[in-house]
Amino acid sequence: MKKFILFFCSFIFSVSTFAQWQSTNGPGTGRRVTALDIKDSLLFAGTDSIGIYIYNSGTWTPSNSGLTNLNGISSIVHNDTIFAGVYNSLSGPSVFYSANNGTSWNSSPLNFVFNFTLALRPNLLLAGTWYGVSYSTNSGASWGGSIAGLPGNASVDALVFDGPKIFGGVTSSSTGGVGVFYSNDNGLNWNPFNTGLGTSTPVSALRVIGSDIYAGTNLSGVYKSTTSAANWNQANTNLSNLTIKSFYSIGNTLFAGTSNGIFQSDNGAQSWTDISTGLPPQSVIYSIASDSNNIYIGTDSAVWIRPVSELINSIGKTYAENSIFVYPSVTNKTITVKDLQQKTTAQKEITISDICGRIMLVKTLNASVSTFDIENFTKGIYLLSIKDNGNILLSTRIVKVD
Repeated sequence: MKKFILFFCSFIFSVSTFAQWQSTNGPGTGRRVTALDIKDSLLFAGTDSIGIYIYNSGTWTPSNSGLTNLNGISSIVHNDTIFAGVYNSLSGPSVFYSANNGTSWNSSPLNFVFNFTLALRPNLLLAGTWYGVSYSTNSGASWGGSIAGLPGNASVDALVFDGPKIFGGVTSSSTGGVGVFYSNDNGLNWNPFNTGLGTSTPVSALRVIGSDIYAGTNLSGVYKSTTSAANWNQANTNLSNLTIKSFYSIGNTLFAGTSNGIFQSDNGAQSWTDISTGLPPQSVIYSIASDSNNIYIGTDSAVWIRPVSELINSIGKTYAENSIFVYPSVTNKTITVKDLQQKTTAQKEITISDICGRIMLVKTLNASVSTFDIENFTKGIYLLSIKDNGNILLSTRIVKVD
């Protein structure tokens, strides 16, 4: 009996220990990890002083061949090519690229600027700098600059896409204030998007989820607006630190990295939950990324890891209890949605996205029982949501297996 009790207590201890952030012991001792990105199962980590490292199968390896500046990797993004932005580039190039998964890097001719962030979509690479936005339509082979409509000497610290629209967050300027601006012409011209936010609130992080946009500020926490028209409101309930360093989202779940811990919201930032357990006290969260299995955060000491399944769960909150069933939660071919309150004339929408937010399936629910084929999805975790007129009725997680 004593052995059983000892085993049970050890089991409980191991579970509680696992249900928190675990250090990857790298990429370097006490280094700020200011950028994270995942490509082909490789985690790329940009640091403040030792360049870029790759995490693969529990091991960190430097990825600095061809990098002429190892100080202040501000952002990493990718399509077939990986692009890295350098914050302090007064001594040379501020963008590097790799076509071989970080085996070697080449410089792109964007020189002598502070590069705060990169954003990428097909045929357009953007860089937020200390003097507006630079843009490239040929994968960084050449660059143009845009300041039209932005404040004077605008430092653009955040860039995010919403379909054809681009949003930029400005943290400082010489004239015209700060805040959020948008462009409808690939970043050539910009317009203010500050109603409710004002022109004195620096915006250092942006994230779009559905029809909503979230702005992270330096001292005032999180603001929320629709993407169609600026109507910003603070969204800080239970958010104990108001200095936002990074945003990330998985489906409808939003993560906010702050100057003291990481927080999570499953309800459109109506409230926040501190999920910092396991991190050193006063950890600064500079960057966040995820793959199908794990969430990674870059802090002022290391990269930390936690299973997605610990944080992303079924969170249906606005629909009648037990009125929608999604099954099976683990499948290799199909999933079925059963809606006990479905009316003949009613139509709801189901959306399935991968762990990085890419939409894989959008369908209309117009029957009480609907079945959807996901056999062609790759193995991994997916987020399923059901909406009625834009209102989320149910969000849940499904797992595609081989």
